[in-house]
Amino acid sequence: MSIVRWDPFRDLEDVQRSFSRLMDPRSHADLRVGIMPVDVYETSTEVVVRADLPGVQADDIQVQHHDGQLFIRATRADSLPADATWLLHQAPEGELTRGLTIGVPVDLAAVHATYDAGVLEVRLPKSEHARPRAIPVRAVTPSSRAVGGRRPSDGDDAARSGDAPTQ
Repeated sequence: MSIVRWDPFRDLEDVQRSFSRLMDPRSHADLRVGIMPVDVYETSTEVVVRADLPGVQADDIQVQHHDGQLFIRATRADSLPADATWLLHQAPEGELTRGLTIGVPVDLAAVHATYDAGVLEVRLPKSEHARPRAIPVRAVTPSSRAVGGRRPSDGDDAARSGDAPTQ
């Protein structure tokens, strides 16, 4: 077994090389992943998703909702002329995908999507039971207070007539 002397500068050089490779777009062109920036907001009646998809044709966009998830898939064609070479290439091309969890039940029959000026907008109306609603509060009167430690219910005729069992 041989003893190897630790050289901290060699480790720093390795870190510097790794960082340089990470920052150089040419070094990881094959690893480029199609990033699809999105904005998502919620109102009392719907969830709205906006995705930036410049350079994508509307026919090349697919939107699906399945089991509480929204899936967006788009294809951006390569826009480089045949006799050209990239000097800087940051825009993703090929297939772009994005999956989002929609945290509320959605009325699927009313979902619609539009595409204008490179922005996809998907409007997902909330199901009626997922929308906020006011809950009425009834005041308790002395006559409706618990008899024998029990509160009368709306459908409890015995409690209203005073014939409620006592303990």
